[in-house]
Amino acid sequence: MGLQEIRYWFEDLELRKKLEENQSVAVVGLLVVIIFCLGLVMCQLTGGGPGSSTREFKLVYFDVDSQTIKIVDHKGPAQAASPLEGTDNVFIASVFACEACPEGQIKDGMNLDDLKAEGMFIAWLERIDPNMTDEMAMFGEGRSYRTLENDRWYKTTEKGYELINKRLLDRCPKARICRP
Repeated sequence: MGLQEIRYWFEDLELRKKLEENQSVAVVGLLVVIIFCLGLVMCQLTGGGPGSSTREFKLVYFDVDSQTIKIVDHKGPAQAASPLEGTDNVFIASVFACEACPEGQIKDGMNLDDLKAEGMFIAWLERIDPNMTDEMAMFGEGRSYRTLENDRWYKTTEKGYELINKRLLDRCPKARICRP
């Protein structure tokens, strides 16, 4: 369809003529669309909608020093999850299983052998910058990841992050994330 055909198509609809005859309706319609779009953007920037900022869930942390799992109740947006107060070596843990995850089997105080016995493992640890803003979270900034075997932290834009994900899929092509 060429530009000439598009022009004829619009002329057939007499769209321009209708808009000129009903300018006030067109302006009101345009304002409604703009207000709706602005509202949608604001809703996304502030966390998503009614009740989203008070959503309750459990987070799995891993204490690198004691090599144990800590289950923590968290209330609020996920991007606000931060390391536990007063700890330097406790990070959010992403626990996976190669098959179906055993429901509710991640328990506080478990160690790596306990996870393995249940068919689960920690794929990576996540560290969140305490100064992260909502805007940073939207673009995947302010977070870094590492495996238990490697002390190097990688941002999502670095090649090492891709290797962490590839390693997970190589280990378990049908990996499933497990929740407490």
